[in-house]
Amino acid sequence: MDRRTLYMLKSRLTFNLMCPDDSAIAPSSLYCYFCSFLTIVTLIVLSFQFPTSAALAQSVTHSNAQRSVPNPAASSAQKPLSLDFSGLYVTASQNVKMAPSNHVIFNFGTVNPLEDAYLKQTFILRNDGRATLSGMRLQLPAMPGLQVLAATSGKSRSAPQIMTSNILLPDLLSGHTFLLIMSLQVMNQPAGQVNATAFVTLPRKMKPIAAIEMQATIQSSVDFSVPALNYGHIPAGQERVLPLRIELDPRLAPFGSIPKLYCSNPDIRIISVPLQEQDKRKSQLLNARQKATGLYSYLVMLPSDASIGMVSGTLQVVAVELPSVMALPQSKPSRNQPLSATVVADALRSTSIQITGQVIGDVSSSPGSVLFDSVIQGHPASRRIQLLVKDPKVLDGLQINSPVIWLSARLLANNSKASKRALQAGQMAQTLEVILSPQAPHGALRTQLTLTLASGQRLVLPIAAFVETYKTKP
Repeated sequence: MDRRTLYMLKSRLTFNLMCPDDSAIAPSSLYCYFCSFLTIVTLIVLSFQFPTSAALAQSVTHSNAQRSVPNPAASSAQKPLSLDFSGLYVTASQNVKMAPSNHVIFNFGTVNPLEDAYLKQTFILRNDGRATLSGMRLQLPAMPGLQVLAATSGKSRSAPQIMTSNILLPDLLSGHTFLLIMSLQVMNQPAGQVNATAFVTLPRKMKPIAAIEMQATIQSSVDFSVPALNYGHIPAGQERVLPLRIELDPRLAPFGSIPKLYCSNPDIRIISVPLQEQDKRKSQLLNARQKATGLYSYLVMLPSDASIGMVSGTLQVVAVELPSVMALPQSKPSRNQPLSATVVADALRSTSIQITGQVIGDVSSSPGSVLFDSVIQGHPASRRIQLLVKDPKVLDGLQINSPVIWLSARLLANNSKASKRALQAGQMAQTLEVILSPQAPHGALRTQLTLTLASGQRLVLPIAAFVETYKTKP
């Protein structure tokens, strides 16, 4: 109810009281003045109980309990967090104009890890409430390369101390402040969007009382032309080749450099091919060398003799062989001088792609791997899987090879239930028992079994186990 509405209501009530008959104005009397006075007093009381719309909007705006106030560099589409308000305000201090809030978002924008090693910002936490904030704790995300320092400011200034997650913060008196210095190592972060959010909590509050977010978009130093390589379903004995293009930051790979690619799947073969003209940069402002610097083309082949079963692996650039001219020492520093080996290695391993597919052969397994979970050292253990075949004769002459002496396998008699399920799918099931001997070493074990058919097809079974030492109860 605004002032204009109150004024109109007051005038109308006063007119009705003083003029019960609209046709004529009643003469002035003590009774009319008394009624008019009561009406005005009643309206004044109502105006205090129901504030005006402007005052209401101002009170809602002033209440900062669940409102995010990002700086100009922050994302305007950020969804506000659900927070409690206890008088704690946060703002950034390093060359930033930011409105105080209990939810602050600082966005560094796009960051190149070869140019900026750290993202660093100092945040000021101020207690604008009347009561002392005691028992506050700082909740930090589990992110590699994140470091937070805290220090009190003002007259009771202290040296910065390293903070860990869920650590108890010092009591913050009314009107006092302390500093949080947050830094994030860029090279340890994957390419893409990065968000590091710290929360301040109180024991008596169900929700955090403050949130501090640092956001950035990390540029990739290695860009693959596709997010993954999928070979699909391939019949055994056939090969399939997929093209792949890679773009490296010119500071990682000057003109004439040779990247070294590695795939965790031993069946995958990587072939370097000349860069085609349509794959070069198109800008007319670049010369011929600049149009090709950092660009490379490859053929990633799954050969005809690849193992049957699921195809999986990770492909990445592991090293860059610099040209002989760049390897020579330079007398003067140059902007294009090669980076250190540590920086290059960190930048290269920040990006990789996955390889997937399946080679269809005469035999398959269900499940596709063997997991032993926890095994007591010195005790044998075994797991059974089903080998699915269309013709049981393909298992004649089956060879089972193990790279370690404490792992073996053998074929068992058919399981009736498994055989019935396989027959319904048009296949036959043969049970394979995988045995872990008492001589298996202690710790986490990862190995494989290779099953070779008479036709030469190979089925690789990944094996995982954890062998622990047996402890007797006291």
